[in-house]
Amino acid sequence: MSSLSAQKSALFGSAAGGGAKKPASSSSSSSSSSLSAAAPNKPAAAKLPPPAAPAPTAAKAATSTITSIGLTPAQKQKKLAEAAEHLEKAAKALKVTVFSWKPDHLAAAPNFEYASNAFKVAGDLDRAHAAMLQAIDAHEKADTHGAAALACTKAAQLAQSMGRHDLACADLERGAELWGVNGDVDKCADTLSKAAKAAAAAPDAKKAQALHRRACDLICPPDTPVEAMGRLHPNALNVMRDAFAFLLADKRTVKDGSAVRHAQRMVLLLRGFEMESAMCKAMCAVTILQLAMGDIAQADATYLQDHLDNKQYIASQECRLAEEFIMATKTHDVDKVVCSLVCL
Repeated sequence: MSSLSAQKSALFGSAAGGGAKKPASSSSSSSSSSLSAAAPNKPAAAKLPPPAAPAPTAAKAATSTITSIGLTPAQKQKKLAEAAEHLEKAAKALKVTVFSWKPDHLAAAPNFEYASNAFKVAGDLDRAHAAMLQAIDAHEKADTHGAAALACTKAAQLAQSMGRHDLACADLERGAELWGVNGDVDKCADTLSKAAKAAAAAPDAKKAQALHRRACDLICPPDTPVEAMGRLHPNALNVMRDAFAFLLADKRTVKDGSAVRHAQRMVLLLRGFEMESAMCKAMCAVTILQLAMGDIAQADATYLQDHLDNKQYIASQECRLAEEFIMATKTHDVDKVVCSLVCL
């Protein structure tokens, strides 16, 4: 019996596995408690890293690239050596030998230009200008007058970079002559106009006025009939406007009548090009300039006899303004002039 009870207790004890399984539940509870205890440590791992510094933008990169542009001493010496090499090639082309009986100016000219460009990149503008003058001579002796004229423009740009506006004016005058030899009248006039601007910057107002007059007379001859004005080169407008701006800026040319005579030529040119709005402004400018000269009678006569024959001008605001100016000048009424300007 004792053996049976022992077996029964052993069987019931093993069957009632609740007692044996409790340690497992305690271990699970302890593990869950340990997990719950470890749970507060997770936010530390979940923290976002600090924001990274913004990458440099393209604009900043471009700025740094631009500011870092420049030749190192080694690069500068390399460009100077390159210029010397081209000068040597040009001298070789101009040398007379047993196999070359006359100088080859056509081969020397581009080498002089290459040398000038290399000197320019190296920062030696004096030698760049001198080399470009040699290129002009070579082009001219090779009868390539168009290329010589273009080289004159490059030489003038170098002279202006050095602040030598007098040299630039001389180079552009030479370029204008070469364009004339080449038969390009419009380019000749345009180059003369640029030479006039360089002379004005020199400053040499007398020479600038003479060059402007030459440019205008060349591209828009004074004896051109109105019917033929529309067939002139379109660049005539720019050349004439540049000259007019120069004349208006100088009180002497306003007083001696040069500005008003040029304005009258502008009226005919704009009428030929059928630019009514600009023509009306030029007509009004004629009246204002005549009044500025103190010639009230001539201003009144020009307004009544010449300007009022134009229908477009009669209907324009400029016509009313010109009439107000004439009447205010006759009556010495300054307030009337101010009111006319405000009402425009």
